[in-house]
Amino acid sequence: MNQTTNNVKIRKFRVEDIKKILKLERECFKEPYDFLTFIYFWRRDPNGFLVAEADNDVIGYVIANSRFFRKEEGEIVSIAVKPKYRRKGIGKRLMLEAIRYLKSKGVKRVGLEVREGNKEAISFYELIGFKKAYVIPRYYSDGENAVKMFKQI
Repeated sequence: MNQTTNNVKIRKFRVEDIKKILKLERECFKEPYDFLTFIYFWRRDPNGFLVAEADNDVIGYVIANSRFFRKEEGEIVSIAVKPKYRRKGIGKRLMLEAIRYLKSKGVKRVGLEVREGNKEAISFYELIGFKKAYVIPRYYSDGENAVKMFKQI
């Protein structure tokens, strides 16, 4: 790791992080989640909402939770890292912590959806061990397909 990632701390989300999370979300996504969506996922599973913090700033986050109807299946709802901090291992650290958390809850398989055109994200997930399962047509509001991916844990 380089100096930029040495001072990165992974911790649980706190309500006072929300403004920084919303700003990060708008910076990273075409269709950013809103305030209520983040609060919903935090209340649903507060231990599965993790942030990466450096220099008193939120530079990334991941939301993971187990499914209500299939206790052995979990999901990565969303992950984002500020562009200037990408390719430094922060996203990988967030994902591994999220997967470790899901495994502790008895989850055996983790799923996620990703834009079919987001080749960089797909490659990142594959490096962590996710495998493409199928395409979900017109998943996003702009009509783009999603790729459903899974990882056995």
